[in-house]
Amino acid sequence: MSSTQSFIDDVFISYRHLDNDLLDEHGKGWIDNFHERFESLLREALGYKPMIWRDPRPLNYTSFTEESRERLKKTAVMIAILSPGYVQSDWCLGELNEFCRLADQAGGLLVGNKMRVFKVLKAPIEHYLQPPELASLLGYEFFGIDMTHRPVPFRQELGRNRDQRYWNKLDDLAWDVKQILWEIKTRLATSPAASVSITDQKDHLSRQDNEERQRSVLSNRGQLAAPSLAEPPPQLSQKHEVFISHASEDLKIASLVRTALEEAGIGCWMAHDDIIPSEIYSRAIIKAMNLSRLVLLVFTSNANVSRHIETEIDRAYNKEKPIILFRIEDIPLSESLEYYVSTRSWLIATEPPVDKHLPKLIVKVKQLCR
Repeated sequence: MSSTQSFIDDVFISYRHLDNDLLDEHGKGWIDNFHERFESLLREALGYKPMIWRDPRPLNYTSFTEESRERLKKTAVMIAILSPGYVQSDWCLGELNEFCRLADQAGGLLVGNKMRVFKVLKAPIEHYLQPPELASLLGYEFFGIDMTHRPVPFRQELGRNRDQRYWNKLDDLAWDVKQILWEIKTRLATSPAASVSITDQKDHLSRQDNEERQRSVLSNRGQLAAPSLAEPPPQLSQKHEVFISHASEDLKIASLVRTALEEAGIGCWMAHDDIIPSEIYSRAIIKAMNLSRLVLLVFTSNANVSRHIETEIDRAYNKEKPIILFRIEDIPLSESLEYYVSTRSWLIATEPPVDKHLPKLIVKVKQLCR
């Protein structure tokens, strides 16, 4: 990130215009509501009204103007709202590509370990269909999956029909965008060569803004905000001993294991809990594994066929990290996992409930962490 790069706008929202066509009773589309509510939450987090813009031009607009390029170049952060229509739209993909290209020319897309592009998933998009610029990011999902495995959008209604999942996700996004804007401001403020920055015009920003909320969110999300514009933001001390590898379908079991280990004084790391969506996923995985003493695999039929699990265990093996296989299901290991995991490192937990096997797991982990 160049210390001399300056910005006029805080956030650009890139979206497919058709995703804003279905209007609510107030005549507003999904994007309209998203923009309005995100801006409100970001304003609360920053302490000033952020400059957020969208491109209002019609769907048949086919070329970038020099004015558009200049405005993108002077924008700090981009939010790309992915949908099936977005990933098929040459215009939307062109906006994303142009922002990334201009960012590369002006100092880069990364601020520390965070991307200046945030991925919002309005609907499920297969990983291989996502733009390559965003494929490595976790993103912010504004939908759930029902019992029949069908996606169900989070509701945007207010009042009694308020869907707290929607607001929690929107709040997470606003907070993470605030963090990267803080870091950009800090870097510009500490550089004598810096010109007009995104926050130069907002001198009334309070350092005490949302102090209690900061402490709560930071402890849960693994981030630290800059306490002073004259000092760079402190880095989170990485204190964990166990890297927990699990299939996404087994999150409930993995969380149970993590709780038990941490109550026994053993620090843990899990991708679901500890990677923020703006981080590059693969980089965060490697960093966390390097800082771990051992890797604990929650072994189930889901984990047995997961390519992500296979990659994580391969990395652990090559880094010579001890691997504990916490065996929840009595099924044969896939050939790839069998290659990496010794039977001496198994802990059988196939007889329910899982809870009764946790004391033995704690003992084994402590032995290997000595």
